[in-house]
Amino acid sequence: MTIKTKLLLILSLIAFAVGFTDLYWGVGKPIGAILLGLFMIFKVLEKEAALFDQEESQHQAQAEKLREVPAASSSKEFRGAALATRGV
Repeated sequence: MTIKTKLLLILSLIAFAVGFTDLYWGVGKPIGAILLGLFMIFKVLEKEAALFDQEESQHQAQAEKLREVPAASSSKEFRGAALATRGV
């Protein structure tokens, strides 16, 4: 679990504990339920997010490799060579 998911789990448990003591007019139960829902969403999507990050880093590496390949000739070099052969 990442730090965010651990934090959400801890906060939801604390909020549920506060909600069952009826401190703060029982606000802890709904807040605990919301935080528990967020924890479950984060937990389900944790593997997908890691996979997405891995794919993005691969795409970035491929893009860097493509940027490093020099072009065969630029348009200015091509035009200059064509003009030189014509004698202009």
